[in-house]
Amino acid sequence: MRYIHLSNFSKLLPLVKTKSKAGNTFWQSASCKSIDYLEQLAIVSTTIQPYQTGRIYFQSSWWPAACEQNVVLLPDTKVRVIGMRNITYIVEPFSSTGDNQN
Repeated sequence: MRYIHLSNFSKLLPLVKTKSKAGNTFWQSASCKSIDYLEQLAIVSTTIQPYQTGRIYFQSSWWPAACEQNVVLLPDTKVRVIGMRNITYIVEPFSSTGDNQN
C-alpha cells in the first residue's frame, strides 16, 4: 500500500490503486470514494482534450480537470466529477437524459 503525507495535518493517508471507467489505473486516497464532490456537476471553462488537462468551474472556483474518454469537452459543457488525481478532477460528459449511466 502507498501513503501520502499531509504535512499540514502531520499524518499519513493510505492510497489505493483505482481503475477509471476508461481502464486507466491511478492512486487515490482511500477515503476518496466518500468525499462529497463525487457525482456532482461542474462546468468546463477551458477546453478539455481527450486524456489531457483543461479547466472546470466547480464549487465556486476553477480547477484543472481531465477526461479519460475520447471526447473533446468544450467551454460551458456540463460534466460530472467522478474522481480526483492529485489536484486534477476526473470528469465525464454529463447528459440530463441519463445516457452516461451504466
